[in-house]
Amino acid sequence: MTIDAPGEDWLPLRQAVLRYQRSEAAPDLEAPELVLRLLELAAASGGLHDFEYDEETETFYVSSASGMMASYRLGDPEIGRVFPREVTAEEAEAISTAISDLLQRFEKLFQKHSNRGLFRTFARVGSPLATSFTEIPPDALAQFKITDWRLGNMACGPQQLYSVHCAEPSVVRKAISSPIVQKLSRDNQQARFARYLLTYHDGIRPVGSWAQVRDDYKEKTGKPEHLDEKTMRDGAKLADEAKREGIGIPAISRSPVGT
Repeated sequence: MTIDAPGEDWLPLRQAVLRYQRSEAAPDLEAPELVLRLLELAAASGGLHDFEYDEETETFYVSSASGMMASYRLGDPEIGRVFPREVTAEEAEAISTAISDLLQRFEKLFQKHSNRGLFRTFARVGSPLATSFTEIPPDALAQFKITDWRLGNMACGPQQLYSVHCAEPSVVRKAISSPIVQKLSRDNQQARFARYLLTYHDGIRPVGSWAQVRDDYKEKTGKPEHLDEKTMRDGAKLADEAKREGIGIPAISRSPVGT
């Protein structure tokens, strides 16, 4: 299935890998135990003293036994602020090793929880300009490697996924079973006009009088039916509501303009 855009409660890739592994027994933990364990392992791989994560700012802090501390965010090309002094060549190598290890562990965790069905994954397929987000099944997602954590991009050979977002299955089900989707799926003039706007005009009423819009509707859909102005206004309102909620034609059970 596809959607026009992720909702407010959907998470970009860089957040999903951390959020969806929270323990069901202790969902309110400030930092999930598994993340803490992965940070410990990553720090050890680089011979570092500690590795901490601040979820609010999405920032990791890594420190050495000598007191040096540096910040890092998933997807950044290099470490951020370093204090109280610059890193030595050995420390820089240790940090690089630890971050590389951390990213590998996080990617494995992301794929593992995708396979467990903790979330459903959607992405712009083939181009960052793709107009909709397509669901990527776990078995297909497993073939892809993360290429940019901050932008949420993944690749499998020449196949590219952009702006990867994830949502819990219940959130996705709610989106596709919303009252608006049900209204859009009905076989009446208002719903057909709304689907026409979503299909051919991105949910926006085209410029011109209602008579001109009606003619465009007939031309685009091949339907000779007469729509009065009230029906078209109501249909345009429904299309606008669907667009604001990120609901696209593929989420509707009927064809774009009905039968």
